[in-house]
Amino acid sequence: MPLYNTTMLAEANDFHGISSFANDATGGLLWGGFLLSFFFIMMLSLRRYDFEDNLLVSSWTCFIIGAFLSYAGLVNTIFTVAFLTIAAGTAMFKVVFRR
Repeated sequence: MPLYNTTMLAEANDFHGISSFANDATGGLLWGGFLLSFFFIMMLSLRRYDFEDNLLVSSWTCFIIGAFLSYAGLVNTIFTVAFLTIAAGTAMFKVVFRR
């Protein structure tokens, strides 16, 4: 769909319609990019804690947000699975190598 075709944007009546149009216009990467940006901002803001704790909290939070966005159809399921994998791997690392 060319970006200059704003027929879908003219028919959007709410925030979900506008964000769906923007997500379709960017090839489905708009909300995924927001989610990755949120992950890295959260990682940077929590850097005073241990890296394992930081990674676990950031990935679990992004997994929950990604699950809601995936249910709304705004983000691909691979983002949710990726953040779940990071959270599970970090949790297993913390359990196995407990100090």
